[in-house]
Amino acid sequence: MAELNKKIFEGACENYHGYKVSMFSFWEDPEWIFSEESSNGGPVKIYWKVILGDGSELTDDKNWQLLDACKRFIWSLHVTPPRGQGHTSASRKPISLRINFSRLYALLKWMTTADVNCFSFSALTSIDIDDYIVHIIQHLKISTGEEPIQKTLSGLLSPISLLYLQRRKLPDAVEVEPFDGYSAFKYATKLTNNKGNKIPYMPDEIAKPIISSAVKEVQGSAPKVIEFSEFLLPYYYEFEDGLINKKKEDCFKGKAGDLRWYLGKNAEKHWCDIIEKLNSLEIPHQLSKKVEVQKLKLLHTKLINEVIESSSACILATVGLRASELIHLDINCWEKFESIDGLLNIHVINGITFKLETGPREATWSAGATEMCREVEVDKEKLPIAIEAIKTVTRLLAPWRDAILCETLFLTPPQLWLSTADQKGRNKYSRMTTGLLNKRLKTFSKRVELPYEWNISSHQFRKTFARFVAKLDKKALGALAEQY
Repeated sequence: MAELNKKIFEGACENYHGYKVSMFSFWEDPEWIFSEESSNGGPVKIYWKVILGDGSELTDDKNWQLLDACKRFIWSLHVTPPRGQGHTSASRKPISLRINFSRLYALLKWMTTADVNCFSFSALTSIDIDDYIVHIIQHLKISTGEEPIQKTLSGLLSPISLLYLQRRKLPDAVEVEPFDGYSAFKYATKLTNNKGNKIPYMPDEIAKPIISSAVKEVQGSAPKVIEFSEFLLPYYYEFEDGLINKKKEDCFKGKAGDLRWYLGKNAEKHWCDIIEKLNSLEIPHQLSKKVEVQKLKLLHTKLINEVIESSSACILATVGLRASELIHLDINCWEKFESIDGLLNIHVINGITFKLETGPREATWSAGATEMCREVEVDKEKLPIAIEAIKTVTRLLAPWRDAILCETLFLTPPQLWLSTADQKGRNKYSRMTTGLLNKRLKTFSKRVELPYEWNISSHQFRKTFARFVAKLDKKALGALAEQY
């Protein structure tokens, strides 16, 4: 065994057939059996003939390189474990080797699925490692029904850390530094602390329905909400100060019947949904005297909020802005220009970025490109969804923006439409904040049918956008860096 220990790191082509790893097993055996007893009383075993993600076995001829890499890695932990990794004497024991292989198997099974299709540790990228982190966390949530605990998560992430630490001793190992330079233990602690799991991005099964729903609302229901809003506004707003016009309260109440007639006349599913929402709204006790009027006002606020939520999601998901950058956009932030060859319209968003040592500065982000088509009228031009969202919010909130004399793109409605004198301060729209934006996004995610519960935040859209671009085309990494 000493001869094997010396030669094990001499190269990928070295043939170790015939070398003993224990009193009972040779290197090439499909099962390594050690003399040390396990907790069930039998000998400690490492069973190499496991099923991979593609349905094949690790010991199949086609997987010989991956099997060899696994054996060399596990044996390296016995011969020369990385410094500072727990108690050296304990980490060398066969029982520790078996535990490390069981954790490695979770990685093997994931990386050999059709979606990942990776049969070499050195081929794993930073994006792959991020994918694995999300996969493991969601697997633990589903299997246990609870948030993963630090000990379990760090154990499952440890093979990646160890493969990186052993990279100079092995022909096939993880070559990119994982976990932002943290150990698996510290990174798992960071993910499972009291602030909750800081998932680096939304997994596909969460991102796809959320982004699709946002696009559908901006392109489908938002124009109808604008029409609904513009129908209501003349009845109960005084645009000089942005407050509800008390003098028109009775007039508005009388027009409630007109509204129902209007909604019935435009009897599309969306309007039917509005009537259903109107009938189901619960009115706070202090407003019960004017139920019909207050229901309409509350519904109006609810619908405006929904458009704000879906529009902000579209911009965050397709441009990658930070929350602070989004809420400081103004209504004139969008512009377009022709590409050098004259075939495309390039759409950009101008704003302010704050994540710099020098302080806030002007910034420009690409929002997409559309085909140049001069025959089509400008108002019928197909625009990137982020630009559609900007135009939607610009028109929807225009009356309140004019009332408070600002050009900020995103405003937030008051909590309730009240007309009493002591509540006037709550009736004005105000500027959006990052806290309110995240609250609105969480509300939006609850309207989307997701495979499991997800705690959404604005920064996840930025991470998801970066990951999508990087996976779509590695050549776009330079452009992505410039966008960020």
